[in-house]
Order: sequence, then structure tokens, then C-alpha cells
Amino acid sequence: MRSRSARRSAWSFTTGDFKIDQTPVGGAPFDLHTFAKYGHEGVLALFSDSTNVERPGFTPSERAVVPRIEELCRSAPRRVILSCFASSIHRIQQVIDIASRVNRKIAFVGRSMVDNVEIAHSLELLRIPDGMVVRQQDIRGFDPKRIIILASGTQAEPMSSLSRIAVDNHRFVSVDENDSVILSARIIPGNENQFSACWTTCSGAARWFITIIPRESSTFPGTRARKSRNSCCNS
Repeated sequence: MRSRSARRSAWSFTTGDFKIDQTPVGGAPFDLHTFAKYGHEGVLALFSDSTNVERPGFTPSERAVVPRIEELCRSAPRRVILSCFASSIHRIQQVIDIASRVNRKIAFVGRSMVDNVEIAHSLELLRIPDGMVVRQQDIRGFDPKRIIILASGTQAEPMSSLSRIAVDNHRFVSVDENDSVILSARIIPGNENQFSACWTTCSGAARWFITIIPRESSTFPGTRARKSRNSCCNS
């Protein structure tokens, strides 16, 4: 968002929470030229927001998650339950693409996940092959070796899909022996206790439970810019 000062011929600029990806999944690069244009016109104040601003270096590309997630999905003996932020359309697209490559169908679980997928698909921001989607009500009867369930609730929010799945209180999904649960998100500060309780319950039922710590894992590169990217925008 940008606005021009009434008293001075300069812009005030608000980035919102952002990430600069040099190899974006959607193909459209970050528009650094427009940033530079506003800089040349004069910026009175830049309000730059990123939860990773204190972490050094550069946030890896979204494409960095593909090899590890695909490896996990390909080697899973039964059903895969994968959770990511429902607002991360690029991550959702990558999971859809991976499901196609490993010969699995995809099911979307959780109100925010379903709503965002429907909106993104209607705007042609998501590519979903025909016949790829399994309806929620058909999950229990579907071959567990041929499905990936993409669920919302990465932060173990009360009554979120993944929280209810963890305590076997979901209408359509439960975690069975030899299922694989993958979390492709980081824990937001303040959610540690509810997160720990939820995932301890879930990991007790699943064959393996994979928690993702961004700086140590290639299954979640981060969706916010780190210090070097913020310095780039400031310059």
C-alpha cells in the first residue's frame, strides 16, 4: 500500500508481510522495478513488516520444499495427512503437483482450506487436474495408499481440522496406524502449548509425525522475508 504525503511530494510505503522469491512457483517475479521507481520518486517513510526480519540471510524459495515433501509422500505406506497455511496458495499448488506425480489424489479438509482453494481455483490461481479431488465425505472409503489429505490448522487452533483429527473427533478423517502426518509450517510464537498438546496426541497414533522447523528443514523454507531481503527493500 502506498500514499502520498499531503505536505511533501513523497510517498509513504507499507509492504505488509512479504517475501521476495527469485524463482516463484507462480512464475511472476517480485516487482523490484516498481519498488525502485517509488524510491526514485522519494519515500518519506517505509513501513516494512516481516516476522523473520531478525533472522539473518535470505529466505529460500518456495521451490525448495518440493524434493523433501515429494520424497515423504512417495515413500508413505498409507495415507498422507499434510498441513500448511491455507493462505499459502503456492504451497497448496506444489502439494497438488506432487500428488499427481506420486499417483495420489488430493482431498481438502478445513473451512479455510476449502474456501481458499475454491476462490484460488475460480481465479485461475490454482491448477487442479480433472478428477484429482476426492470429496471429504469420500475420504474414509478411498484407498489410503492413493490419497493426500491437505488440512488446515497448522497452529493447532481450537476446533481446527487438524486439532480435531488429532483427537479423533473429525467427521471425515482420523489418523490410523501407518498413516503419515506432515506439518509444513512453523510454530507462531504464543501457540507453543496448544501446538505441543495437539501434535503429541497425533504422533501417538501415526506411523511417523514430522514437525517442521524452518531453519533446519527443507519442507518449510519460510514465507516471510529475512534480514537481507528487508535490507534490499530499504536500499
